[in-house]
Amino acid sequence: MALFYHYLNTITPNSKYENKLEEIINSILFDLKDKEIELSLSKGITGIAWLLCHFKKKNVLKISTSNLTHLDKLIANASKIEAAKKNIDLFSGIIGSSVYFTERFSSLNTKKNIQDVLNFLIYIKKEDKKGTRWLDYNLMVRSQSPKINEHLLLPELIYKEDCNLGLAHGIPAVLQVLSLFIKNDINNDKAFILLKNSLKWFLSIQNKKHPFFNNTLSGLKKVNAKLGWCYNDLSISLILINIAIIINDEKLKLNAIKMAESTTKININEALVDDPFFCHGASGIAHIYNHIYQLTKQTVFFDAAIYWYDQLFIMLNDLNNNNFSKTKSLYPEGLLSGISGVGLVLISSISNQQLSWDKCFLINNE
Repeated sequence: MALFYHYLNTITPNSKYENKLEEIINSILFDLKDKEIELSLSKGITGIAWLLCHFKKKNVLKISTSNLTHLDKLIANASKIEAAKKNIDLFSGIIGSSVYFTERFSSLNTKKNIQDVLNFLIYIKKEDKKGTRWLDYNLMVRSQSPKINEHLLLPELIYKEDCNLGLAHGIPAVLQVLSLFIKNDINNDKAFILLKNSLKWFLSIQNKKHPFFNNTLSGLKKVNAKLGWCYNDLSISLILINIAIIINDEKLKLNAIKMAESTTKININEALVDDPFFCHGASGIAHIYNHIYQLTKQTVFFDAAIYWYDQLFIMLNDLNNNNFSKTKSLYPEGLLSGISGVGLVLISSISNQQLSWDKCFLINNE
């Protein structure tokens, strides 16, 4: 909610919004000081630290360097633990730490933390003649099974190997983060080689038509929506466009735009989208099409954005009439699956400047 009130106050200044923002920030700082909080980007300290750093850069919040340095240490230690688990997840793993460190990017310590994450990614990668990839930690945890190994005192854990191909939990997030390392001039040579090898692998598994990418390498994981931020071709195409711009790869950019264009033919019934929220709902889809339009200036993406904004308003009207869904609570407040994320999408749609709240979702190349 803090991001929503800040950006709402940016486009329509109002003391009520400022006061609400201050109230939320004070509550966050109180919880940070007095409560035990997990370390993830989505539900914990890494997400709070990203928010505080974002506001500090926007001159919304005065927070001491020593406080941020303390958070840096906590998040750096957390990234080591998640790397040991081979967890690349954006929400809970080392890519989430990377999102914070790239936002924080201002000190030698932060540069070292980014270099450490890069080294972690190199250490836990899988590599073959097709290129470089990373395994799906969440699937590994669910599928672990003990097997007796006579050389070990304890049973050895055997994991099922698969790769997650969605932005929320998988390899596209790694690709985007590596490109941000390059943009910020962090170990350019090492990051570039890793990015090129992982792009080589990722593009080698691309299907010949939509859907160009499954949700996982095995194709076993099912996600209801055929369009969305979290999975599938639309968000992947945006990531590839972002990367192509950073590394100046025109062929990659043209292929990614072609992929994105193929998704514009999918209507709401075919897309199986049944909520207005950001993660796999109408607002996230509209926002991504709007962003692709801003990057390409191709009207097909403008038209697609307008279509999904229309669908979003229909859903919001249903939500207001309490007919939206009996299984969902009315007006959840969250950024990812709540009304604040929807609000930020709508604010971005009428702003005459590019807003940067969506960097935490790896949409924005800023």
